[in-house]
Amino acid sequence: MLYFPNNEMVVPAMIDRRTYSVVRINDKGAEKWKHDLKEKGRKETIVGIGKFKGNILVLIANDVSNNYSYGMITRIEGLLLDGAKGTVLQEKTLILLEGKNYVEARMIKDKNGEVQHVMIRHTRWDGEEGFASRRISRERAQSKKIELYDISPELTATVAHEYGINEDVFFYGMGSLPTGDLLVLWLNKTGELVMEQFKGDGVEARVVLPLDWDKESDFSVNMRMNPDKPTHVVCGINHTNRGKRIATMLVDLETKTVKTHEEKITKDYRRELEATAVAFNAKRLVIQNELYKDMIVTDIEFYQDKTIVVKEIGAPTSRSYMNGDAIITVFDKDMKVLKHFFINKTYPDPVGKSVSLKVSGDKLQLLTVDMYGLATVSLLYGEINLKTLEWIKLAKVKEGKKEVFGTPFRIWETIWLPNNMLVNQADPPGLKFIKGELKPVTYDN
Repeated sequence: MLYFPNNEMVVPAMIDRRTYSVVRINDKGAEKWKHDLKEKGRKETIVGIGKFKGNILVLIANDVSNNYSYGMITRIEGLLLDGAKGTVLQEKTLILLEGKNYVEARMIKDKNGEVQHVMIRHTRWDGEEGFASRRISRERAQSKKIELYDISPELTATVAHEYGINEDVFFYGMGSLPTGDLLVLWLNKTGELVMEQFKGDGVEARVVLPLDWDKESDFSVNMRMNPDKPTHVVCGINHTNRGKRIATMLVDLETKTVKTHEEKITKDYRRELEATAVAFNAKRLVIQNELYKDMIVTDIEFYQDKTIVVKEIGAPTSRSYMNGDAIITVFDKDMKVLKHFFINKTYPDPVGKSVSLKVSGDKLQLLTVDMYGLATVSLLYGEINLKTLEWIKLAKVKEGKKEVFGTPFRIWETIWLPNNMLVNQADPPGLKFIKGELKPVTYDN
């Protein structure tokens, strides 16, 4: 998603399971222009949209799997669009790939949305599926090399940097710093979790994250860079060493230090949350029965020297069919808990993330959903004062006097604007990219 003046945005759109568009919309969700990719008639997907030399560059990969960024990609095209009109200025093949192994393609952008690089990670998986799901997962996580391409104004791609990777390490996360440097999270064969910052032709910083875990356990990471502190990265790590655990780590790439808060997800932890977490207008909260064991980190935000982490009950790997209660935890600069905030909700699809956040001044704004009847959900809008660490409001969203409800909202695609937000209401849920009706919602409810 790219933001422009006058509260306009350019977003990727999915019309159906295999038809993509690029759309410029205003703060009411109205379309200013749309460029449709369906006329190409090929199996393609959008892997990145960024600002480029005053225009908009769209990366299009051919023949990818349903995982959107993994696939037997043989070609990546660049589509240059006029930002004001959506007309095609230039279109050409940027990168031709040879070989039979699956790759991951990403666009690396700075915090303003300007294109820095195109990243290609070559994996060990040869595309053979069979019944060995663990082997596929392992080989997708193993890397042969990572290439960073520069893109010229004439849409010519050249390899700026190539990093050879030890195939014994496993890939668990990637991001980019405001400087454009590449940030990668690895697991090595000795069981160490390592964060590396790639700059120029080599590694600028390497930090080992002190995690006590069994390398055979289930493991997932949510990684977020602090936009105001370029050397600070926070990882929310879900793992199952001797029971379910969540570790939240603040990594300082400059000092190469790590501050950690680890929570063991047990009945005692549940009782502690029920005793200390603050719910809006509730004297006592009760966390949903056994579902708390499936709690995972779904989002991370920042305010001054504080870190804000959202944990939700239920996930795609859950035994449950839903996303349940949410805990919003505010940490200080040393990763000590300042306060837990509790939201009681039920969302009927295990999408992993059903709370959207925005830090606005000293206020945390949030949007989530709760069941409304058997087949519909209602929107909940809330605010937390980040200075006093108190609830300001949490209420059902209304249009006039009528509550807003309907088929599942794709909360993870919420577009936050200065005076309102655009909420994507789509059926069926679970697909990536914008699809369905964009519903404008005001903050004043």
